[in-house]
Amino acid sequence: MSIPTQYRRDTDAMQPRFRGVNLSAFEAIRGRFYPAALAFLGLAGCSGGLPDKGAFAPYVSQYPAPISVTMPASAPTITQQFRAPDVGSLKGQKWSEHNGLDVHAPVGTPVISAAPGRVTQSYLDPAYGHVILIEHAKGHQTRYAHLSERIAAKGDSVARGQKIGTLGRSGALSGGFPHLHFEFWKTTPTGRRATDPHEGWIDGVGQVTCYTLRRRAPRTFGLTYPVPCQ
Repeated sequence: MSIPTQYRRDTDAMQPRFRGVNLSAFEAIRGRFYPAALAFLGLAGCSGGLPDKGAFAPYVSQYPAPISVTMPASAPTITQQFRAPDVGSLKGQKWSEHNGLDVHAPVGTPVISAAPGRVTQSYLDPAYGHVILIEHAKGHQTRYAHLSERIAAKGDSVARGQKIGTLGRSGALSGGFPHLHFEFWKTTPTGRRATDPHEGWIDGVGQVTCYTLRRRAPRTFGLTYPVPCQ
């Protein structure tokens, strides 16, 4: 779940921000965003009866831009799809915004970089837990949240497929359900925006692409799955 606040740990103190105004972490979770947090916890608490691998949850009903997904049998299951903000309905309440994919796997599963790049943030967030942000070619970014452990540190250069942390359930918005929340932020002429990761796979739109050592580097930017397929 994406909520309109950002927590950064550039110093030893948490600095939650909302539209440039500093808030306490307690106020940000309990106050303005508490209803959104509760809604997310209801979604994050179960896998919907999906198998552990080779499966994916459908997009929410009425979502206008679902992508046809092909999932490798060895890929850990996607339990929640990307959702752009609802800007079409009268009150914008047909679905809640979700800026990435949720990938379910056991706690401690390696989390790997989806493309080569440089770690620009590695921090602890009250809502998203242990988080790593990587900047890639063309200014694109990927974010990895609810980690159990962060291995990569700010400033590190990482290769595609390199282990950067382990999957967990840290942060209030994990709902205690072990999963990786994975985001893809694409740079466009109008700025950087959250983008459905299914648009970025090396093998093509909707073609979830597992990382292998034998895979050649793509000529253009592309993503591989952020957890190993085994």
